[in-house]
Amino acid sequence: MTRLYMATVALTVRLRLSEEVMASYLPASPQVVGEEVAQAVQAIVRTQKLGYFPALEYFRAEEGIDEGLLDAVDHIAWLATSVVREEVRRRLRPVFASVRFSALQSTAFTLPPVRPGQPRAMELLARHYTPDTVKADLLLDLVQKGAPPASDGEEASDDDALGRLAGQMVSRWLSPCFAELEITAARTV
Repeated sequence: MTRLYMATVALTVRLRLSEEVMASYLPASPQVVGEEVAQAVQAIVRTQKLGYFPALEYFRAEEGIDEGLLDAVDHIAWLATSVVREEVRRRLRPVFASVRFSALQSTAFTLPPVRPGQPRAMELLARHYTPDTVKADLLLDLVQKGAPPASDGEEASDDDALGRLAGQMVSRWLSPCFAELEITAARTV
């Protein structure tokens, strides 16, 4: 007799909302806000002679970035994370036994992977500070047939296969509604 068991996969995915989706909710373009933030950040970095571009939280205490601009980033990021949360739940609920979020964060608030003097630094910085991209840490429950993986050396290959399967399912069901989708990590928990 075939048995069913539940497997939980932790998946980290980076999702970018399309301009059309963002325009349906906002009067201002997130790209314009990202470009303005990048210009202000670059001016402060030059003045202070920093060797890196800090995360946005650093600039809340610094002079030079308009408070209204930071408020716009906060508002757009809040909206983007809300839209991502609802779309992911709505689209993945029929596919997985349960969909839970362990973390949800706008990537505009993370440390930029850009350095001053890097080629195309301004373009990459503006892209990073544009608050239309969200990193989601998901816990997805899958119902599987057969026996649960044993706790010996064979478990790693089964875990890898379940992670790949969950990643493929997420890509298939979420790709149509996001401008970009990147799975950065998948593991069985």
